[in-house]
Formats: sequence, structure tokens, C-alpha cells
Amino acid sequence: MGVRRRRQVRRPDLGRGDRSGPPRRARRSRPRRREGPACGRDPHPVLVAAERRHGRRGDLRARVIRIARRTRRAHREPVVRIAQVTGSLLSPLGGAEQYCLALAERQAADGHDVTVVTGWIDEPVRERVAARGIRLEVVPGNRPYPPDRRGGSTLDRVRFHAAELLDSLVPNRVLRRLERGAFDVVHVHRFAGFGTAPLRVRSTRVVHTVHDYSLVDTSASLVRDGVPLEPGLGVQSARASLLARFLPRRLGLVFPSPRTLERHVEWGFPVERFDSAVVPHGWDLGTPDDSTAARTLETSGPETSVDLETSAAPVRFLFLGKLSDHKGVRLLLDAWGDGVDGATLAVGGDGDLAGAVADAADASGGTLASLGWLDADARRREFARADVLVFPSLWPENFPLVVAEAILSGIPVVTTDIASPPLVDDGRSGLVVAPNPIDLRWAIDRLTVDPALRATLSAGAAERSAALDLGAHAAELERRYSAVLHTL
Repeated sequence: MGVRRRRQVRRPDLGRGDRSGPPRRARRSRPRRREGPACGRDPHPVLVAAERRHGRRGDLRARVIRIARRTRRAHREPVVRIAQVTGSLLSPLGGAEQYCLALAERQAADGHDVTVVTGWIDEPVRERVAARGIRLEVVPGNRPYPPDRRGGSTLDRVRFHAAELLDSLVPNRVLRRLERGAFDVVHVHRFAGFGTAPLRVRSTRVVHTVHDYSLVDTSASLVRDGVPLEPGLGVQSARASLLARFLPRRLGLVFPSPRTLERHVEWGFPVERFDSAVVPHGWDLGTPDDSTAARTLETSGPETSVDLETSAAPVRFLFLGKLSDHKGVRLLLDAWGDGVDGATLAVGGDGDLAGAVADAADASGGTLASLGWLDADARRREFARADVLVFPSLWPENFPLVVAEAILSGIPVVTTDIASPPLVDDGRSGLVVAPNPIDLRWAIDRLTVDPALRATLSAGAAERSAALDLGAHAAELERRYSAVLHTL
């Protein structure tokens, strides 16, 4: 029996002159691939050791992220394309900016496709971001002056707030970029320099973590000269109502603490109009780097250092943060005065009051040390040596990461009733006092002479640390993303 030949069918010429024949199947368009390395957290310790031996840290991180994404697809778990948006990334990074980068790393390590979008970035932070393998896009905002500087005149500040309001009402560059970015979720952090434009993306769902009070106050603090503002200020309330009117109702608002949500309600922001929820931050102390094993920290001043091999006998108080008035640095220096018997104070950070801290250290006779700006590894070493964190902030704090780091380290916190960070329970994980030198000095003296109280508060801090698991926090946000994606 012969082999039956398949009948040859002559297809018509489908050149430009002849459009007959079956229509071609339309190719599914793929989103434009963004350039840049994948991002992720530090992998397994074995991979970390290999990275240091071969000097290929970024390549190994990218490999870990690719494996995580393949694993998600193999288990039929969705890979979410996420844009993490923050107005600026300038050193020293603030708490919201550190949180943005840490969350981006964690989500990428979980296999998601993550891009960080910002308007301003300096070279040290750019290098740090590249070293961590995070994809980065810079979309310039409409700021009349850099975000790390204050307006030189009233006219400059008026121009800034006018540009912010205009960007909140009409499309700008970052809005157009996010609209065409093929993202599943746009997660916005601080939007200074962009206005509320990133919150008005219509092509996808937007989630905004409310790190401060920018929606209800032009200064984002609800404080003037150390005094909290009373609700009902006409200009601020009118601005808040106008901004809310231009925001889409499907916007998801994530408040890191109940007090942050309550303060927005007090100031007339209609949180009930949006998909609002309280989701406390997660955080971790990261993995120490071998290169930080040195026992000396360089300070911000030239040719100066602080010896870490000092006696552990005195009670060691620690301040870490921006050296500015609103963080309570002058309050702390006034409370410390000429020193405390049986105690030392170490101040780490940078800012306008760095000179005042250095002068106080020179005049302290060795009871006060100025550490300068500290990176993550140096902060870990300081927490390992500290007995108490002093956090004398003079404005309402939503979720300060330095307090989270202290709680994770089992260190009690002394703070003010204005700051009142959510992780500090008076008498359980710290002491909360009025924002004046007398009451702050009372708390310092009491913790210096009462080791039993320090032990009790340290135990309470350790109990609170369980609520700071970053992996659980990222999983909760992923559930929030899934919920908002299903509403589109």
C-alpha cells in the first residue's frame, strides 16, 4: 500500500497588494522591558560568602530573584509588577525612604517584578541601590529647589507649594510615566516633589502608605514651632478637601498606626471614601557585613573617630536620627546638661545641629560622644552596646524605624508624649514623658539608677518585637494588593 501524499495547498500571495486569505493571529503585545538589574534581599549565608569571595554580589542577587520568580510561576502564584514610588532618595535616608527600599528588596526576593521610581537621587544612594541590585527609574519632579534644602525665601516656598498643588490637579511627568509603565500596582510613599499625581494613576490600582501628614498639612507634620496644630485651620482643611476631591475612590490608603488614621479624620480628610486600612510596618535589622567588623567608627568630621572599646559599666544612652530641632536634639542636650553620673550618651546622625552636638561632646568631659552619620551596620553595633534609646521627637511620629530597630534589639525607649511612637507602651517597653528638659532628665536619671526597671522594659521591648516581622508584613501587603487588584 503506497504512502498517501499530503495535498499541497497553494496559498495566495499575502504581499502588500493582496490582503486575501485567512487573517493573521494578532500578536499579544508585551510590556516594554525596563532596564536595570533585578533586586532582592541578602540571600542564604552560603551565597553571601560566595559573593564576597568572587565579588559578584549583584549577579548572585539577580540569580536568586530569577529563581524566586520561576518558583512562583511553577506554583501558579502571580508575579505582581510593582512600582515603589518615593519623591526623593537623598542621603542620609529618612525612615520612609529606608522602608521603601527594604520593602522593594523583600518583594523582589519573594519573586515579584519591582521597580523603584523617584524624582531625586544623589550618587551615594544611587551606588547603594545599584549594589543591592534594585531596578531604578528617575523621573524629575517640578521642585524649584532640591529636596534636601529649605527654600531660601518666602517666594521660593510659595513657588514650591504652588507647584505641589498644580501637580496634584493636572497631569505631570511622573503620572504619565506610571500610566504607561504596565504596572499591576503602584505603591506610593512620600510624594513631595510630585504632588499627589502618583496617587491619581487611572490605568492601575494605587496604594499609598501614609508616612506623614502631607495630605492634610503643607509641612507634613501638623506641628509649628514644637506645638501641635489644632484641627480646623482654614487653609489646610480647604487644601485637604481639594486634594481628596481629585483622588480616585479606588485608592488604597495604608496607615502604619491607628493614631495616623485618627489624625487624618480629625483634620477632615475623608478616609472612609477610600479603601483605608491600618497595617503596621515590618522591619528587620538585616545581615551584618564582614567589612564592618572594625572597632572604630568614622564620624562626619575630618580625621575624628570614636573608640568602641570603652568600659561597659556606665549605662549607655543612645540617640540616632536627624540632628534637627523637630527631632528633639536641643531638648536632649538641655536635659543632659553637664552629664549624668553613671551614664554616657552617644549621638549618631547628621543635620543642622551637628555642630551643636560636636560642641557639647567637646565640653562633656567624655560623657557625651558625637558619632556622626552611621550606616546600617554601624547602627547595629551601636544597638548591641546601648542600654536605652532616647527618642525625644517634638512632632507626632507615625512609625519611626529607629524605634523599631531598638525594639528588635530588646532596648527600651524614652520618648515624648508628642512623638508617642506606636511601639512604645509607657511602663512596658519604655517611658513616655512630657517634652521638656526636666521630665526628660527625670526619665534618664530613673533608668540610670534602676537596673530592675531597665530589665523589665527590655523584656517588654522583646515581646513587642514579634509584631515587626518584615516577611509577614510583606505578605499582608501582598494580600492588600490582591484585594485591590480584584476591584479593578
